[in-house]
Amino acid sequence: GQSAIICVTYVFFLEILFLWWTDCLSMFFWEVNTKPQAGSEPVFKTWKNAMHFQSTSQHDIFTLRRFLSLTTPVVFFSDITCQAQKPPHPLYVIGLSSTSDKMKYGHKLRFLCDNGYTLLGYTKVECLETGQWSAAFPICAVSCSPPTVQEGLIVSGLPDKDGPILSDHFITFSCADRSKYLSGSSELICGQDGEWNGTFPSCEDITCQAQKPPHPLYVIGLSSTSDKMKYGHKLRFLCDNGYRLLGYTEVECLETGQWSAAFPICVPVGCGMPPPLEFGDISTVVKNNYDHGETVEYFCQTYYTLDGQTHKTCSNGQWTGEMRCLRPCTVTLDDMRRNNIGLKYKPDSKMYSPHKDFLEFNCTTGSPDGRLAMRQQCIDGVMLLPSCQ
Repeated sequence: GQSAIICVTYVFFLEILFLWWTDCLSMFFWEVNTKPQAGSEPVFKTWKNAMHFQSTSQHDIFTLRRFLSLTTPVVFFSDITCQAQKPPHPLYVIGLSSTSDKMKYGHKLRFLCDNGYTLLGYTKVECLETGQWSAAFPICAVSCSPPTVQEGLIVSGLPDKDGPILSDHFITFSCADRSKYLSGSSELICGQDGEWNGTFPSCEDITCQAQKPPHPLYVIGLSSTSDKMKYGHKLRFLCDNGYRLLGYTEVECLETGQWSAAFPICVPVGCGMPPPLEFGDISTVVKNNYDHGETVEYFCQTYYTLDGQTHKTCSNGQWTGEMRCLRPCTVTLDDMRRNNIGLKYKPDSKMYSPHKDFLEFNCTTGSPDGRLAMRQQCIDGVMLLPSCQ
């Protein structure tokens, strides 16, 4: 129960002059079942006494105020109250009176904060017999909502026991799976406005990009539907005939989103010794091996005519370029005597006539038989001879 002590001060002669000189001469304990009213008549009519009241209802405590007179003491009783005013936004109080800012002993108040704020302190207080609240009123601090954590996302720096995330508090993010990377900021800070300074990141699959390479490089392991390969995926490389692989034959997609090595290239295969040319030769010293793109020059022997290209080129391991040496025509005296002919403009002796060269004949005896013209051309070592009869 609650109690009030009533102390009646006995004053000698002048109360004001000897106010400091007080004494409680006698004390009695009086138990009542009803609440005394303020300003009521003395409970015990004696001008030097002290009384202690205890309420059996255990709801209210009363204090005594006494103004002494030389005749009859007057006893005043008043309720114990705690003061509470409506707090400013964003703090809300449940239990405040709409008509008074004084709350009676035992009265309780509850506190709430507006959205975006966190209550720091006690959520409930009670008016005590001392006329004070059981605790200081709480405050509403700006706070940020906790992040929505997706599977595999690690959040570090959150307050213990799901405590409020106040302004200027920062948290960090990382991915638990090595095959995923953090898409977004790795650190966020709770702002003064109760909002995070960025969007929450997410963990995405680590991928490496790979497109179909041009000929002559072939890749084994490419997807037919996407140009993105996941972490750990491997590709193998081959070259077309006539090319050799320069670089790694296999690469792997790493956790960095990069391939373990640059893609190789296909370089043309070199050539061996150039092929010989019948009735011809090569103008330079012949080597055992030639690189792709190297060339050699050919020429024909005396009286032979080069037909086609003058060079062969090493291309992807093959010699390209076509040429041949066309033979000259040989006319002897015996051939001409058998046909009763001779050279019209040259001395009669063994001679060589290059390819496409013309020779004109005349009859040594008789006249042309008319089967062939007397002027003939050499075609790759063949010349038809006219005859005379």
